[in-house]
Amino acid sequence: MVAIFNFASSYKRKHLLIAKKRIILVANTTWNIYNFRLNVLKKLLDEGHEVYVLAPVDEYIEYKEKYPDVVHIGLRSLDRDSTNPIKDLILIAELYRKYKRIKPSLVVHYTHKPNIFGSIAAYLAKIKSINVVTGLGYSFIHKGWINTVLKILYKFGGSKSSMTIFENQDDLALFIEENLVDEAKATSVKGCGVDTNYYLAYPNGTDHSHTTLLS
Repeated sequence: MVAIFNFASSYKRKHLLIAKKRIILVANTTWNIYNFRLNVLKKLLDEGHEVYVLAPVDEYIEYKEKYPDVVHIGLRSLDRDSTNPIKDLILIAELYRKYKRIKPSLVVHYTHKPNIFGSIAAYLAKIKSINVVTGLGYSFIHKGWINTVLKILYKFGGSKSSMTIFENQDDLALFIEENLVDEAKATSVKGCGVDTNYYLAYPNGTDHSHTTLLS
């Protein structure tokens, strides 16, 4: 996670010049923000940036109690499981309106739909964006019409972003091999990082008091 932010921070210093900026993070769930992006939020706030999060609201909105300075705006039209193209067009329109209203210096997209449709919305709003590919998922890896459509959308949407960051070197290699991303605008980092104060390590065979399920 910190590696991704450090790369984005370096990108901002090179291309945006002025230190204090308005930055948006976009994800398909607030759960994603709560579990994987809090270190990014803290780093951005500590540097004095104005931070917005755009994500559908769920029970993990409680992160706002710890980070009250973050402006969280719910996304009504982001349905990560939907394959309805009308809903996706509505999502582009919703993101476009929010980007135009907030006027950020940079948008960082996480997960498939924000990466694809968020980058299109940012391009239309004339705002710089970075896509973060955290993993490919079932739909991308397994053959079928959804796989084909997803690749077409990634090739089109990804071309509109300023940079695509991969958390897995093999995913980057696959995107380059299939011509889904411009190699000059893509890089990889060694994962998003793990907060060891939250995700505690246990020796193999230890009986855990609770189980965390990831979807």
